[in-house]
Amino acid sequence: MDKSKQREVFANCMAARGYTTTLGQTTVGASSVSSVSPSIPPGQDTVVAARVSSVNLSIPPGWSKTAPPVGSTALFHATNNTIDAGVLVDAIQKDSITDTLVYTQTVRANLVGRLSNATASQIAPLEIGGRTAYRFSVAGELKSKGAMNVTFLATVSEGTTDVATLNTWTGTANFPAHHEAMEQLADSVTGL
Repeated sequence: MDKSKQREVFANCMAARGYTTTLGQTTVGASSVSSVSPSIPPGQDTVVAARVSSVNLSIPPGWSKTAPPVGSTALFHATNNTIDAGVLVDAIQKDSITDTLVYTQTVRANLVGRLSNATASQIAPLEIGGRTAYRFSVAGELKSKGAMNVTFLATVSEGTTDVATLNTWTGTANFPAHHEAMEQLADSVTGL
């Protein structure tokens, strides 16, 4: 495949996921972006993608907003040192998801793939603020950290324009004492 066709395919793929891509002087995808894309000189092979979403999280006391991990597509990241927990919020345009339950199953499978000896709960349907949502947990040993057992509690919420994933985690031994506080964070997702 030639370079121009590769760029076009990439731009269309990114636009379907809620990004605006700028290829030389051509823009493909949504018209409003959450950050400013630098200008690209004509003919340059650089592709810039900027995330489009108004999804955010109003964090309660004890949580501190931090920069998302390098390479993460997260819109929001925070930690709570008191309960040794973290949270990431990401979103994808709703019109790119044909079935939110199947999407939730995919999110769960991706988390299982990050862990050794993983165990996953069933996906529980629920309603949060009048919105359809699904929740599950996954526990196991982080492959990247070795010997660190964690439990993820994820909530996928369907909004008008976006489907948001709120992914919380803590040490597996710590999870029973703090899972309710982690569940309550899903009530604080805004911009759906």
